[in-house]
Amino acid sequence: MRLLYDSYELQGDAVLRLLAAEDRIPAVREMADAGRAWHRDWVERTFAPLLAGLRGAARERRLVSLVVATDLLVWKLLRREMGLGRVTAERIVIEMMTATEGAP
Repeated sequence: MRLLYDSYELQGDAVLRLLAAEDRIPAVREMADAGRAWHRDWVERTFAPLLAGLRGAARERRLVSLVVATDLLVWKLLRREMGLGRVTAERIVIEMMTATEGAP
């Protein structure tokens, strides 16, 4: 989580400004779509132990929950909108992610 939030702290605001233009600029939309696909693949690789043993719809639900928990917009909500400190924000995300471990 520290590495992810390192990236968000350095580039998050710039990426958010870029995303604001994706509905108006097709090239930005393509870049954003590629970024979302990359993020999903990264989550699947990085958090593979949290997906272990799951199949079908249960695996997909867990994967989606991990993608959502680690999304840039969650960082924005916690850090920029709620004004939480980084350590607290990271802890909340980790708790969100590990809460899915017992779910079918």
